[in-house]
Amino acid sequence: MRKLLLFIFISFYTLACTDGPTKITKERAFIASQDFVLDKLNNPKTSEFEYSTYSYDAITKKKGIILAKFTASNSYGVPKEYVYKMYLQFLGKDWMEQKNWKCDYLTIEDVASRKISYFGTKPLYLPESTDNNTVAEEQKLEIAIDNAQKSDEIETEIFLDFRFGMTEKEVQNHYLKLLKSKKIYKNTSGIYQYDLNLENSFVIHLTFKPQYYEGELYEMIFPTTYAKTGNSAGCIFAVSAFTDSGKNKDFDCYDTVDYDGEEEYIYIKDNLIISFSDFITSRMTYSNAPILKKISDIKSQITQEKVNETLSDF
Repeated sequence: MRKLLLFIFISFYTLACTDGPTKITKERAFIASQDFVLDKLNNPKTSEFEYSTYSYDAITKKKGIILAKFTASNSYGVPKEYVYKMYLQFLGKDWMEQKNWKCDYLTIEDVASRKISYFGTKPLYLPESTDNNTVAEEQKLEIAIDNAQKSDEIETEIFLDFRFGMTEKEVQNHYLKLLKSKKIYKNTSGIYQYDLNLENSFVIHLTFKPQYYEGELYEMIFPTTYAKTGNSAGCIFAVSAFTDSGKNKDFDCYDTVDYDGEEEYIYIKDNLIISFSDFITSRMTYSNAPILKKISDIKSQITQEKVNETLSDF
C-alpha cells in the first residue's frame, strides 16, 4: 500500500500515470530502491527519503544506478542524514513487487561522519550495445580516446567560458570577470569557488585546478565537494546536472564502472573529453585530448631514456 500511495503521488506530479506495470522509469526505480535500503536500517519507520534530489543513471533498459538521500534515526534515536548509491536491476513483471527487483550492490554513507556501509559485491554495469559491433565496451572507449587524440582541436570552449589555449594571465583575468559577474566567489580559504545548485537547495561546491602545457591551458579540473560537510561529493551529481542541461546530446558517452568501487563517466566530442570521476576524490575534468597525448608521449620518452640509462650501467 505504501508503494502504491507513493506511486500515485509521483505519477500525478510527473504526469506519467499512463505507463504500464512493466515499464521502468526513474521514479519507479527510486521507489523500488527504498525497500532495499529500509531492510538495512535499525529504525526503518523513522526514515524519510528526499524526492527532489535523487538521480537515476540508466545503464541498460533494466539496469541502473540510483543515488539518493534520506534521513533516519540511528540506534540512539538521533536523526542522521545519509546518501546511498545502489546498483539496481529490474527482473520483469510488476514493478511494484520487490521480488521483481534485485539490488546488486548498495552503499550507505553517513553524511556527517563519512562512514560508509557496504552491502553486496559491486558488479560491472556496461551500456547495451546500440549496434551489431562485437567490440568490447572497453575497446570502444580506447578507440574513442585514440580518435579524440588524433582530432583537430575543434572544441575550445569549456565550462564557464574557459577556453583551451588560454595563458595563465588570461585564466586569472577570466576568474576576475566571473567574480565580477557573481558567477564565482572566494571561499573562506580565499579559493575561487562555483556553486552547482541542484533541486531542493542541494549544493555542490566546485573549485578550479587549471593545467598548462607550454604556458597554455589544456585541462581544467573541477574538484567537487558537498556544501554542507565539505566532503568529496559523488560525481553522479555533476553528471546529472550536465545531462539535465542538454549539453551531453552531441557527445558519445562511456561508463567505466569497475569492481574496485570506482567509476568514471566519459563524454567525448572531437578533441574534447569531459570526465566525471570518483577516483580518490570526486571531480569533473575538461581535457584537450591531443595535448594530453603529447604530454603522455613526452613522459614516456623521458621514462624510457632513464630506463635505458640504468640498463647501460650494467
